[in-house]
Amino acid sequence: MGTRTIEDMPATAPRFGRAPGAWPFVGHVVALQRRPLALFDSLPAHGDLVEIRVGPRPAYVVCHPALARQVLTDLRGFDRTGLVYERVRTAMGNGLASAAHRDHRRQRLIMQPAFRHEHLRGYAAVMRREIASAMDGWRDGQRVDLGDEMFTLTTAVAPRTLFSSAIG
Repeated sequence: MGTRTIEDMPATAPRFGRAPGAWPFVGHVVALQRRPLALFDSLPAHGDLVEIRVGPRPAYVVCHPALARQVLTDLRGFDRTGLVYERVRTAMGNGLASAAHRDHRRQRLIMQPAFRHEHLRGYAAVMRREIASAMDGWRDGQRVDLGDEMFTLTTAVAPRTLFSSAIG
């Protein structure tokens, strides 16, 4: 029987939808600030590609794996351009996650050797150590800001795995 992959899925037209609950002028910003995971969890019920409102502007959330794969791999059809990506590049630089097609391809080719299969087992070991170290600092009953903890963890893991060093 084997495992099914995204490529095995039947080709159907994506369902487009609009998320309910947008407020006048602010759209879904309140929901994004108060309960972002609940908002995103609710979106697949409304379609494969769902429009939300960020203030007066529309934003689109991909809710189907085959469509997500298409968006992430077809860089010519879904280039990282527009106001949001311009602002991301201004704030964070023209990195792999935000670069437009030409720059993204060049950067991806430079980074690709770090993601070879033979390196992944070593990365997992580093990740386990960093996760254990982070959790050692937590105490029963303590409240932690998961967003902050994940950011700290990511900024500890990335340099250790990709560059074999730590950031002080």
